[in-house]
Amino acid sequence: MTAVHRPPHTWSDVPLARPSSARGREVPVEIGQEGRTYARTGDSGWHMTVCWYAGPGHSVRVPGDPVPERAAADRAIVEEEANSYLADAGIPPRPPGFTWYLEIPPGRTLAGLWQLIDRHERELPGAAPHPRETATAIARAVAVFYA
Repeated sequence: MTAVHRPPHTWSDVPLARPSSARGREVPVEIGQEGRTYARTGDSGWHMTVCWYAGPGHSVRVPGDPVPERAAADRAIVEEEANSYLADAGIPPRPPGFTWYLEIPPGRTLAGLWQLIDRHERELPGAAPHPRETATAIARAVAVFYA
């Protein structure tokens, strides 16, 4: 199994954003912050692995749940599943209570990032790679996307 490089940051290093476009309990799909565009990402462990490798230079977090109507028990399940995946990938647990966003550089799309990750994941051996292997593919794809 290939070792995954652990970036020299923590989840707390990811900047907080307070989008002006949010109204009430609505969670925006895209936000602008300091002249950059960020797209909301999923809250699964796989998506958080992408945020981890994007790092504080290419991701932001917004206080609040991405699904404000979600019941507390459902939030706890999502957190447990995401953090379990992160642990398997060798990544520390994420703090609860945030919606996560990835920077989308000019001329690129979030779909383009997902396609790049998919290409790297297809290079992995086996039909069901371990999260550490998937994290390696994600780290490589993210490095290319933000290069």
